[in-house]
Amino acid sequence: MEYVTIIVRAVFIYFIVLFAIRLCKKREWLNIVVVFMIAQLGVVFLIYVEKPLLLFLLPTLTLLLIHILYIWLIKKEEEMIERIQKSHSQQEVFQKIIEKERTSSSERATLPAVLIIDGKIQFQTLQVLKKTEFWLRKQLKQLGYRNIKAISYCSFKDGGTFYIEETSQDYS
Repeated sequence: MEYVTIIVRAVFIYFIVLFAIRLCKKREWLNIVVVFMIAQLGVVFLIYVEKPLLLFLLPTLTLLLIHILYIWLIKKEEEMIERIQKSHSQQEVFQKIIEKERTSSSERATLPAVLIIDGKIQFQTLQVLKKTEFWLRKQLKQLGYRNIKAISYCSFKDGGTFYIEETSQDYS
């Protein structure tokens, strides 16, 4: 039971120090503090020679494992944030390119907006056109198409012209 108490104390002290350092928002200090905590444990071990080595190793290894896990989680979090920011910036670039194509229609013929590919609605294109899925379904219904999965490709030009290719599969 004494070993469990030592491990619990080491974990508790680690999180108290972690909390204090996070309040200061200086992560590089955490590495220094963990080293000092382990050094302090070493000093205690040197003073109490009659205590077994395991009483020193358990809290030391516990602190190291927690610290390694914490650093790994922080790195994963930073990678995830970077990926999210990158994907958002790619979507913004895509939308700006499409909007630029739409606004320069007076100078040259614009590209058609692809609304459906392989029976799947392209929601990004609908957002750029400021249209909804309901609008698309209504337009297709007026043209005699009730099942979107039966449409292989659907595009829309500025003049309100739809180009639709049906799939060869039967979706009725």
